[in-house]
Amino acid sequence: MMSTHASQALLIRPFAAEDAELLGAWLTAVGLGVPSAIATETWANRMITDPHISCWAAHDRMGKVLGFFRLDTGPDLQSEITLIVAPGQRRSGI
Repeated sequence: MMSTHASQALLIRPFAAEDAELLGAWLTAVGLGVPSAIATETWANRMITDPHISCWAAHDRMGKVLGFFRLDTGPDLQSEITLIVAPGQRRSGI
């Protein structure tokens, strides 16, 4: 899947275990209030294997990850969307 905004093309791929450290660092940054245990191997494995979670990484053509989005669907079919943009890319139109 590809999305184009301004002159930046974003490519979308499924979340992978090697993304956990980067995403964990973004989520545990000052002010977000997310526990530091978020980037553990167990957490990353759950992001990949839980059938109720869909998580994707957005990256540029060089492979630099610029953001993540995640859709959680609970047993009551209520859903929650999480969207996070790389700290250096925020307010840039991504």
